[in-house]
Amino acid sequence: MVSFGYILFIIYLINKCIKDKFVKIILNILLFALTLLIGFSRIYLGVHYLTDIIGGYLLGTCYLVLFTSYIDSKEYLK
Repeated sequence: MVSFGYILFIIYLINKCIKDKFVKIILNILLFALTLLIGFSRIYLGVHYLTDIIGGYLLGTCYLVLFTSYIDSKEYLK
């Protein structure tokens, strides 16, 4: 959950701060693939079930939405 939210926040910052569209696309794909690989590795190693991973993704996304809406409301990154 934490790694998913953290990597999505990095993707959010990349989209806000980097101007080059090609670099944005490549970094977004690589980082999103990393989150999927982390989730798969947790299942493969037997540490979590699929429902745990999906729940972590959903909760990480909720934290991301709350945090980015707060940042956008305070206009930190303009």
